[in-house]
Amino acid sequence: MRYKNLFLLIPLILLASCARQPQKPVVREPIVVQNNPFFDASPSARNASYIYAPGLLGSELIMGRYCPEFVASTSGEKISWKVGGHVIGKPHTAVIFPEVDVYKPSCFTANPIKMFLNRIRQDMYPMTAHFMYERYGITVIDNPTSNKTVANYGFHFSRGNIAQKDDIAAYAKTYAQHVQDYPNTDVILYGDSRGAATTLNFIAMHKPEQVKAAVLEGAFDAMPHVMKHCLYSDKEPSVEKRLTGTLSMLMRRYRKNAPAPYDYAERITDEIPLLFVTSLKDWVVPPQCTFRLYTRLKERGFTNVHILVLQRATHPCYMLDDAADRELYETVVHAFYKQYNLPHNSAKAAAGASAFACTQPSVRELKAMYPMPRCGTCV
Repeated sequence: MRYKNLFLLIPLILLASCARQPQKPVVREPIVVQNNPFFDASPSARNASYIYAPGLLGSELIMGRYCPEFVASTSGEKISWKVGGHVIGKPHTAVIFPEVDVYKPSCFTANPIKMFLNRIRQDMYPMTAHFMYERYGITVIDNPTSNKTVANYGFHFSRGNIAQKDDIAAYAKTYAQHVQDYPNTDVILYGDSRGAATTLNFIAMHKPEQVKAAVLEGAFDAMPHVMKHCLYSDKEPSVEKRLTGTLSMLMRRYRKNAPAPYDYAERITDEIPLLFVTSLKDWVVPPQCTFRLYTRLKERGFTNVHILVLQRATHPCYMLDDAADRELYETVVHAFYKQYNLPHNSAKAAAGASAFACTQPSVRELKAMYPMPRCGTCV
């Protein structure tokens, strides 16, 4: 397995735990709905806004895979990427999940351990930033008026719960603020990996009325099923048990028996169109997991659910690994937007029309198109 996608552990597994610094007063500026010149077609009279939910240990910085240039809603930092696609427009809000500490590192603290960890963050960040620029063309312009950062951030493993109760609550809080900021927009949800699973769970629980579509990249159905197929598909039960034990030890807020996305798939309704995106080369959240979610919704009679299967991209680099996959991904998403009367790029949507027409296979067709190792949980 290739490990280049470990860039998501920014900045380099630095720093297991970092206390929050005292928060400065925040003065909210008037919200302005921005123009999206790339999104040149708007079938509806309403503008669109976006909510992005990152994967585990990821921050808003990673949204650059889907939007080449933006101002971070979390920190006001100016972010640009030279790679990736363009499927998220403006304005947007990003979800901050519980394990991510977006406060800038400061060595002015009475706790020597926290001071030491913050010093490491400050020392290592220039090296990480240089690597990210050379490898992915990522640049970050600091916002000195904010005490938050989406680039040089820390994380608390113990707070991770992987699309469970705490993640859903963080998502619900973000959505409530977002619709307050952008009350007259059609909201599009976008999530990858843990963010995709949490998005599905949030929709099922809260049934948000302002949401008009959701793109779910690398969504998993249940962590035990991920464990079964992650890296390879013939694990013995003892191996799965050890992996689950390790996960519970690192992510102490994770509960093995808590409801999983597959359970929420029984509660979600068909009002909000869903586009699942997976890849045959995803060894972290294998396609079998996404297939199971799509299959269950098709069995329930959903007509607004779609699935796009890439060929060569790895997790979580669906927009980075392969040029053909990236083009397919981007054009199909814009065709999806067009289908449901949302702002889109007309040229991209036209290019993706034929591929999008194939995104609603029957359960039998999906199984026949993608024969792969199946366990007792697979459908």
